[in-house]
Amino acid sequence: MISNPPVLMPHAGFLFGRPGISQGHGAVEHRLRRAVMEVETHLRAEGRRLDRIHVDGNQCPKMSGMKCHALVGGDGRDAAIASASILAKVTRDRLLLVLDEQYPQYEFAKHKGYPTPRHRELLVEFGACPEHRTSFAPVRAVLRAENFD
Repeated sequence: MISNPPVLMPHAGFLFGRPGISQGHGAVEHRLRRAVMEVETHLRAEGRRLDRIHVDGNQCPKMSGMKCHALVGGDGRDAAIASASILAKVTRDRLLLVLDEQYPQYEFAKHKGYPTPRHRELLVEFGACPEHRTSFAPVRAVLRAENFD
């Protein structure tokens, strides 16, 4: 039995952005730190503590007192990262079903947010909705074009 079992967190970088807000590395790191702090709060309430995190990538967030293991290709090499990746993908797919009801013109239920040719066509046709991730180059291009019209 594991005395302090791992806590699985969907990848914090999955969260959607808002137009005009940078979604670069700093924003992703901020969301990851915020997610870790939320998990720490819940664990403390259970009398447990978080002593390390595993990150799928090549950089750990700057957090004092926290051990971090960054692993490129971690979702294929680390069970905790793989589990969190699956949770994140399932969560994203469910969120996109809800967004499909709010914005049916984007057909989110069909492409699940992946940059398929159809998704790109719809993005150009309708512009970006508030939930489109501004770090995605085609979204940035549409937003720039909208600002010049």
